[in-house]
Amino acid sequence: MDKEHIFKSAKEDLIQIINDVQEETIKKDAQNIRKYLDFLETLVELQGPKRIEQLEEDADNGAPTPETHLEPLERGCTFERKLKGGFLTDLNIYVPETVVRKLDLQSGDIVEATPKESMGREQHYHFTLINKCSEPIHDKREVFNFCKVDKDGSMWVCNEFQDGKLIKWNEVPFTVRLRDSDVSELDIQQGDIIDIAFYIDKPEVSRIVWKHRTDAEIHTTPLPSSAYKERSFDVTEKQKNLSDLAGRAITLIGNIDHKASYREAFNSAGATFDIMDGNEDKHRLSSAVRRSELVIIIIPNVGHHGAEMAKKYCKENRVPFKTTDTMGTSSILKLAVDWATENEKYSA
Repeated sequence: MDKEHIFKSAKEDLIQIINDVQEETIKKDAQNIRKYLDFLETLVELQGPKRIEQLEEDADNGAPTPETHLEPLERGCTFERKLKGGFLTDLNIYVPETVVRKLDLQSGDIVEATPKESMGREQHYHFTLINKCSEPIHDKREVFNFCKVDKDGSMWVCNEFQDGKLIKWNEVPFTVRLRDSDVSELDIQQGDIIDIAFYIDKPEVSRIVWKHRTDAEIHTTPLPSSAYKERSFDVTEKQKNLSDLAGRAITLIGNIDHKASYREAFNSAGATFDIMDGNEDKHRLSSAVRRSELVIIIIPNVGHHGAEMAKKYCKENRVPFKTTDTMGTSSILKLAVDWATENEKYSA
């Protein structure tokens, strides 16, 4: 059970409820606050089964790690959708939003969780959809997709969708106030496009569940005719540099949801391409690094542990790596091209 994650998530919900207390809803808010406090108190007292912490302690003492550690915990557990991500209710295992979207999970689905070989104190799992729920369960969860982030004074808000249409709830224009912790965690900026989830009986308490990655289209004013000769030279140089990637083995770590876009770009340049999400077991991650000539770590989409392990394997295998805070396809490609061009210069 990931008690720390559950505690943190419940605490954030509690703080949001307290911040949004209104005079007309004080009784209902007070009931919700008491429920959350009771839940947190029970969670703290709850004793989970011997899992990864004890296994690591055994390993430090020289005890062998049980082989059953990598077996599925159970042959399928019921999935319960939350505002962001969800839980396998029988095991209290958190299922990340990325997995929920990848497997198209909904409440009632049967999902299997297989522990990955862990290199730290945080346990990760491989999730497999076993059976779709035949009759979807209505979980009172609603989502506003493709909302445009704006600022109202010191508050982060959404008033309209990406296409410019006003956000409405019950046919009335509605302003969504974003949670500060979500804004910080996802590095939200003004103009970003996000998905927002909330429960229909509490629309004022929402979560940012997804940040869409878009490559900004930059408008350029046409140049005078005298400048086009030099510009065509720049294009030729760019194409020439792109050819430096041909035959190179490049591995990206992070932002795996943009795999198709990255693959198309690198394959078009003649490069051999692979991508990981940073949560793979150590054997798969180290193997991918060894096959690479360059590893690019996309920091915003890789946890601290995953990024550090990737760097570790790169150093052990003497594979060059670069870190970046940008996720746009063109920016990632340029990073690889610059490396390849510089590499060609020194090897010539």
